[in-house]
Amino acid sequence: MYLLGTIILDIAQARTLFEINCNTVGATFVLIMGVKTSLLVLEAKAKRKFMGEPYIYYSREAMSGIINRSFFWWLNSLFKVGYRNVLSPKDLETLDASLLSKNLGQKIQEAWDHRGTHLAIDLKRFPP
Repeated sequence: MYLLGTIILDIAQARTLFEINCNTVGATFVLIMGVKTSLLVLEAKAKRKFMGEPYIYYSREAMSGIINRSFFWWLNSLFKVGYRNVLSPKDLETLDASLLSKNLGQKIQEAWDHRGTHLAIDLKRFPP
């Protein structure tokens, strides 16, 4: 977000530098803007193929950058597949580990067990 914001603001500053005849400073400033734009493009690119073994199996959403998440760009491949064919379970991405039913089942069971202890404590505080 920093790079995107500064690139937008730098455009006006570069224009001003060229208008006041600071051509050398303006050209250097435009070069710096090019470097920032290159960094922004590299940041937005998918890095899954460069990641190691545990990260290969993460979902696209988890591996997406801030720009892809902001505009839901990571869903485009799913939309393309859904437009061409009827979606099947094999077309869908893997779920985030925190959303798997096994993990959620354990969390629900722990919350249910914990609820019972609070109920017993509340009944002791307020006798009939």
